[in-house]
Amino acid sequence: SPRRQSLECVARLRGAIAAALTPLAGGGDLDTDAFGPYLDFLAGHGLDGILALGTTGEGVLLDVAERKRAAARRPDAVKSMATTA
Repeated sequence: SPRRQSLECVARLRGAIAAALTPLAGGGDLDTDAFGPYLDFLAGHGLDGILALGTTGEGVLLDVAERKRAAARRPDAVKSMATTA
């Protein structure tokens, strides 16, 4: 069930997980040029995971296409970490 899958995912989370800000451009669109380097910066500082897209309420402002673009910009250093979006 979806609830069971969600609980199993949460149970696997361990260590230091940062709630990342979502970089937005002047018009409120996702700043994809800044997103990858920012995640690289976080990944390079000893974190075990990153919570991205919506940690300060901006997630509701992003449409599905923007969320997919953000996921595609995730750098290789972050792909092996615990991530949620």
